[in-house]
Formats: sequence, C-alpha cells, structure tokens
Amino acid sequence: MNVFGNDWAKLCQEYRLRRGLKQEAMAQDFNVDQSTVSRWERGEREPGMAVKLAILDALSSKRPERADQALQILLEHSGSAVALWGADGTLLGLSRRLAREFAGFTGVQDPIGRTPAELFEDKGLMESVLQLFREIGFFEGIVSYAQIAHKPLANPNRVAVGGLTSASIFPVRLTHGLVGMMCIYDHDALAEAPDDEDAFSAFWIDAASGRTGHALRRIETAGQPAPA
Repeated sequence: MNVFGNDWAKLCQEYRLRRGLKQEAMAQDFNVDQSTVSRWERGEREPGMAVKLAILDALSSKRPERADQALQILLEHSGSAVALWGADGTLLGLSRRLAREFAGFTGVQDPIGRTPAELFEDKGLMESVLQLFREIGFFEGIVSYAQIAHKPLANPNRVAVGGLTSASIFPVRLTHGLVGMMCIYDHDALAEAPDDEDAFSAFWIDAASGRTGHALRRIETAGQPAPA
C-alpha cells in the first residue's frame, strides 16, 4: 500500500490516462513493450523502481500532500507495521503489513485519507497525541523523536492478549513544507501497560539540546494529566 492509497495497477493507468496515452505510447516512454504495460495495469506485474519513481513524481503535483519518493518506497516495501500520519491525524500511507492488519479488523481495504476515529474506536487517542505534540513543538521541528505507549485499544485480537502497544514516531518532511508523523508500531504482550487504561505515556527528545521529556496523559481528555 503506497502513500497515494492505490495499487500500482491503478497508478499506472492513472498516469497513462492523464497524459492521454495509449499503452503503446506509454511503453515507448519507459522502453518496454505494450504487453508489459498491459500487465502492469492488470496488476499481474509491478513496474521497476525507476518507473515507479517517474510515475510518483508525475502524479505528485495533483496530490495536495505526500511524502518524498524515498519515503514512499520505504513504506511500500517495509516488513514492519508502519504508518504515515498527517498533522491533522489523517492517514497518508502505511506498509503492506499494517494495511493487512487494518483490513482484517476494520474491513476497510483502502484507509488512506481517513482518521483513526473513522476507521475504529480509538477513544480519542490520536487527538490526544496531536494535542501533546502541538504543545511540545513536534510539528515545528523542535522534537527529533517521540514514543507513545498505551494498552491495546484497536485490534480486538491484541486487546484480548493485553500488554503494551507502542509507537516510535519520527517527524518527516512532506511536500509543501508540511511535517508528518512516521510511526513504527510494536506490541509487547508481556510488557506492563499503564494502570489507567484510558491513559498513554509519552517520551520525546528535543532536537537542539538532546534533552528528554515525559508525560502521562488521559486519552479521552486531551491535554490533562492522568491521575497519579
């Protein structure tokens, strides 16, 4: 699942149709034969890396917000549970592994462009995290790394197992000067979660000084400290 929320068959066809090209003409552009383009558009084969980059670059001007090409390729080929979220909590991209997991418990095959609240009951977690990140300057480049941890609350299978869900979060530069959140998720069934199931813990590093910060927040009331 790439950042644009489509498979390569759809992207190849979109590229060709926007340019008013027949498959033969597109094949000439990429030094392949017409049957290869046909297989791309039927989803039987994926184009090579150079073709992928060319297609993404050509289509990017039509998209209001995206990651750079290297980040898009990383998302597509990552074997980890990785998601790219915008500063407003909108899902911009995710790895294939996470796409399969989302589809499994939400039934949504293409979650791109949606918020967690639109995909599953997140109890206000995303908005609470965004509130904290706005306070600490995450989207202004003040923070180089952050981590949040909480009890599992989305995937019913993980909720049943218990433990701790964590996300390692890195600021990434999107087009148009925007900053997004690259989240790498992990679930440790043996870890101890916060006693308050409606709270999350947060840790972050100041980019300039290297100093660290910590917080414990209630999920349903963004910005309010959790009770001691």
